[in-house]
Amino acid sequence: MADPADIAHLLRRTEFVARPNRVTELSALSLAAAVDNILDTSLNDTPVTPAEINYHNDADNWSQFVFATEWWCGRMLN
Repeated sequence: MADPADIAHLLRRTEFVARPNRVTELSALSLAAAVDNILDTSLNDTPVTPAEINYHNDADNWSQFVFATEWWCGRMLN
């Protein structure tokens, strides 16, 4: 079993937040197994890229960059 404080620290660094249920779930595992669980990308869905960023817009590339950044940050948060 992993130390819940270590798991909480790991989650804050990798998932941006240490949700109590996630800390409990991963604390039941070894630290190595918890890391493997966190890094298992097969548990994630494949994001659909918005049409606004599927092409390069020379006329308004700054707005396109801002949109893409906000979209990606939203994906990471959720």
